[in-house]
Amino acid sequence: MKIIMIIEKKRLLLITVYCLTTLCFEFLTLNVNSQSNYSFNSVPKKTSAFIGNHHQQELPSPFDKQKPFIIPTSTTAGDSPKSLIALYDSIYYWQWDTIANYWSSSPAQRAINITYNSGNMQTNILYQNWNGTAWTNSSQLSCYYDVNNNQDSALFQSWSGGTLTNSWQYSYKYNSSNELTSALYKDWNGSALVNSSLYTYAYDAGNNKTGEISQSWSGTSWVNSLQYIYTIDSSANMTIVTEQSWNGTEWVNSWQSTNTIGAGNIVTNELDQSWNGTAWANSGDYSYGYDASNNLVSTLFQSWAGGGWETSTLNTYTYADYKNQVIALMQNWNGYGWNDFLVDSMKYDGNNNRTQDLQQIWTSAGWVYNVLSGYSYDANNFMVTSAVQQWLYPRVGVISGTNVYYYLHEVTGINNLKEQKNNVAVYPNPAENTLTVETTQNSEIEILNIQGQLIKRLVAGKGKTNIDITAFPSGMYFVEVEAPNGKTVEKFVKE
Repeated sequence: MKIIMIIEKKRLLLITVYCLTTLCFEFLTLNVNSQSNYSFNSVPKKTSAFIGNHHQQELPSPFDKQKPFIIPTSTTAGDSPKSLIALYDSIYYWQWDTIANYWSSSPAQRAINITYNSGNMQTNILYQNWNGTAWTNSSQLSCYYDVNNNQDSALFQSWSGGTLTNSWQYSYKYNSSNELTSALYKDWNGSALVNSSLYTYAYDAGNNKTGEISQSWSGTSWVNSLQYIYTIDSSANMTIVTEQSWNGTEWVNSWQSTNTIGAGNIVTNELDQSWNGTAWANSGDYSYGYDASNNLVSTLFQSWAGGGWETSTLNTYTYADYKNQVIALMQNWNGYGWNDFLVDSMKYDGNNNRTQDLQQIWTSAGWVYNVLSGYSYDANNFMVTSAVQQWLYPRVGVISGTNVYYYLHEVTGINNLKEQKNNVAVYPNPAENTLTVETTQNSEIEILNIQGQLIKRLVAGKGKTNIDITAFPSGMYFVEVEAPNGKTVEKFVKE
C-alpha cells in the first residue's frame, strides 16, 4: 500500500509541479500511466480527499484554474528508471469544425521550441495560435530545476505587442527526501511578481504526508485559509483526513473522512462527516468492493437523511486481463431499483494501451454518446495521437472536439545509466516462461509494463525468486526491487 501511495503522489505532482502540466489549450487530461486505475468521479463528494486509491488530495493551485494538457508518459524527478523515454519536439492541436462536421484542415494551436536539460527535464515550451494566415505567439512556460532535477520554479509569460509579459510564477522547496515542502504562487501586477498563494506540506519519518496548509497574501502578510490533517497508521495507510478552515483567530473543523482498512491494506469503507459546531455529523458513506486481484469492482454511496442512511449511487467496474478496466457503469437508486445513468466503455491494444474511451448517458431513447476519446501509439508504446469529441443530446453530431498529434523522439533514460549497487540479478533476459530475481535481502518486487502499469507484485525473501510470466504479452518490462538498502530497477524482454 505504501508503494501505491508513492506512485499516486507522483501522479498528483504531474498536475501541481511538473512543468509539462501546462495550461493554455483546450482541455485534455491524458494520464497514460494510470490507465489501468481509471475510476469514475461520478459519486458526489464535497471534496476529493481520497483520489484514485483513496489518497490525499493536493491543495488547490492556480494550475487547477487553467485548462491543462498533460504530455503523456513524461517523467518526474524520482520516477523509476526507464530504458526509453519520450522527448517531445512539438505538439499540434486541431479543433472540430461543427459546421462542416469534420476536423479542421489547419491546426488551431501548437506547442514548439520544447527544450530539455541534461536530465531530460523540460525547460521551455512556446505556445502559438493560428490566425488563418500565420502562427502568432501566445505564451511561454519556462522551468528550472535543482541538482536532483526537482523543479525549482516555473514562470509563465504571455505575448503582448510582440514582447513577453510575466503572468505568474511558482517556486518550490523540498526536504532531504525530495518531498515537496512548499509551493509559492505569485501573480504579475503589471510591474512585479507579487505573492498570491502559499501551500506548505508536512511529512512523518516515513515520508507520509501528514498535513497541508494553504494561505493567501493580504498585501503585507500570509493569512491562513485551509488546513488538512492526515492520520497515518503503522502500515502507512491514511485512516483519517480532517479539513479545517481559518476563522480569523483559530482553525475550525469543517469536514472529516474516516477510512476502514481491510486485509491487504485496502480501503473498504469511507465515512464522511461535517462539523455542526459541536460534533461530527454524518454526511456520506462509501462502501468499496474488490475482486480477488484487488481491483475495485463497486462503489456504493449512501447519504445521511438525519435518521438513517439512504441509498443513492452505485458504480460498478469490469476488468479484462492485466487490470485493464473495460466497463464503468453508474446507476442511481429510484427507491425501488437501480436506474442506469452513465456508462464508460474502454478498449485496448495488444500492449495494454487504451485506444478508445466511449462515455454514454442513458436517456428515454436509450444510450446516447456523450464523449468519445481515441488514442494511438508508436512502436515503443508512446502516445502519438489523441482525439476527444463531445456530443450534447438531443443534438446529433459532435459539438466540440480536440485532436492532438505529438511529435517526439526517444532517448535512453538518464536514470537508467546510473550504477546499480543493490546486488540484484534478473535473468534470463530475454525470458519466456519463468523470470528469476535474485537478491541479497528481503524485498518487495514489482513488475511493470512499458507504460508503468503494475502487472505483478510480490514479497520475496533473500535469494532466488522464480516468477511465472507465461501469461505476459511479449514485450519489454521493468522489475523494481525495493529492499532496506534501496531500490533497483532492471528491464527484461518477454519473448
